[in-house]
Amino acid sequence: MTRDEIVDLAIRIGQWAEKNFDTSGNPDLHVILPLLGIVEELGEAEGVQDDELRDAAADAAIYALDLIYRICGGNRQAIETLVSEVQSTSLSEVMKPHPSYIFRPVSGLAHAFLKRIQGIRLFDNDEHFRKHVRVCLARLFYVLSTAAGCDIFQLAWKVFNDIVSLRDWKANPENGGMSDETIFSTGAKRSGSGAGVRFDLIPPHFLAALAATFAEGAAKYGEGNWLKGIPNSNLFNHAMRHLVLYQAGDASEPHLAHAAWNIMAMMVNDMRIGCEHLRDIPKWDDMMDVPCRNIEWRG
Repeated sequence: MTRDEIVDLAIRIGQWAEKNFDTSGNPDLHVILPLLGIVEELGEAEGVQDDELRDAAADAAIYALDLIYRICGGNRQAIETLVSEVQSTSLSEVMKPHPSYIFRPVSGLAHAFLKRIQGIRLFDNDEHFRKHVRVCLARLFYVLSTAAGCDIFQLAWKVFNDIVSLRDWKANPENGGMSDETIFSTGAKRSGSGAGVRFDLIPPHFLAALAATFAEGAAKYGEGNWLKGIPNSNLFNHAMRHLVLYQAGDASEPHLAHAAWNIMAMMVNDMRIGCEHLRDIPKWDDMMDVPCRNIEWRG
């Protein structure tokens, strides 16, 4: 994954964690919480293999990205800088720790934060503290990638998107963050495994229009043709074209359905592993002195 994609993931994870785990009442938990999470997941990684090992490694990486978010106070520029420093850490500094030493990086992180909180000499120096944390994070991501046998950021991204982000820990933290058990008027009970997802609220008319667009595309180009890979820039352009034509009053095509299809395809590109090359829309904030999100728009 690119630096910007990792930064985006860290911000999403951090914002999700802020929503689900309130540490405002105890500032010490601000960084302790993700550190404890990393330790827990590394413990689960001991003695397991294959899918269980990859799941634990992905969860540990999610906690580590949350830690980066918290260290940087949620500031995007600070997160970009720290992620760049972690990515550029040389192998000589990482020292290629063997997976059997899986706890060493996190013990190094705990050491750094403990000494900083205690006001120990050197660790109260921001530059020394930052270097120590950077190297430990680089070692941790290296160990996790080695253990999982893949790009740990890609794996963390998939696990967060498919599983973690759908959880609502405040609803019921005792059962993995799913909503409370539902008891129906008949007396039947069911767990809240559908927390955060309401398919029953999607208008069937919208799904029918989207399905008709799929049928139109399948008849013209073949089923699944779009899954071969259409760049987001092309999809974005087509979506905007349909929206502008709709705004202009053109009724020659079902423009809104076609725009929705292109937006859906962009979402799938953003979710699929191995499709980084399709996410080619330039980030204008990186090309301008003033980020778009900070511009005060005037009518």
